[in-house]
Amino acid sequence: MTNEKRSVVTWMIALFITGLVVFYGYFEARNFILGPSLTINSPQNGQTTDDSLVEITGQAKRIARIYLNDRQIFTRADGTFAESLILSVGYNIIEVKALDQVGRQVKKIIEIVLE
Repeated sequence: MTNEKRSVVTWMIALFITGLVVFYGYFEARNFILGPSLTINSPQNGQTTDDSLVEITGQAKRIARIYLNDRQIFTRADGTFAESLILSVGYNIIEVKALDQVGRQVKKIIEIVLE
């Protein structure tokens, strides 16, 4: 093998190994890069209800802590949560906030009217 071919093969191997290292680094850091995620399944924002007891359900991913109206709640192993809350008559604002390990947060506001 000539020196020129050996040099090309060496560069290709180095490029391949560098690509593997970059891919592995992204794979391990993806949760940190993406940050926290929060989905509220029920109740719907703007909903009107006649029942004073409402259950807030949803899913949180890549979080360290989650709060419902500044009260810490807990998720199941799959990231889902369900908490009951008593509404006041009239207009109610419910805040669900999730934080990850470095303090980044995501917040959802639900507005509900109790008739």
